[in-house]
Amino acid sequence: MKNTERGLQYTFYSDLCVDDKKFFNYFRISKPSFEELFSLIEDNITSSDTKMRRSIRPDEKLAVTLRYFGSGATMTDLRYQYRPGISTISTIIQQVCKTIWKRVKPISFPELTKQFWMDTSTQFWEKTNFPHYLGALDGKYIRVIKPEGSGSLYYN
Repeated sequence: MKNTERGLQYTFYSDLCVDDKKFFNYFRISKPSFEELFSLIEDNITSSDTKMRRSIRPDEKLAVTLRYFGSGATMTDLRYQYRPGISTISTIIQQVCKTIWKRVKPISFPELTKQFWMDTSTQFWEKTNFPHYLGALDGKYIRVIKPEGSGSLYYN
């Protein structure tokens, strides 16, 4: 049996797939979101087998990466869980992250043009009557030690 075939992707992944709550708890992403992300990046992270070794499956690469970010596990932890070497884990995470950015960026972060900013400003004006604004952030009160002699200048 190949070393990676004893890893979690082969022994535990199918159990996670049948229980949505466990899947989300383990990967910090829903199964449908995992599948959607996987469909976007699969072609870019698929490797070919060689005469020396079989390649790591693309779903396993995504699983390793999501587990790394979702759990805060170290690469050593992931090495014991999924069975490839630490340098392979590192390469996988870098490859998957670059691919996610390359494939998801155009979808999630459209190009910001002058017209986009003008439309945003107009929409904000129509909602709030504040001209030349692009938006607002919800405020958070932060305790500040006021300087001596500042009076009521630092009151909320």
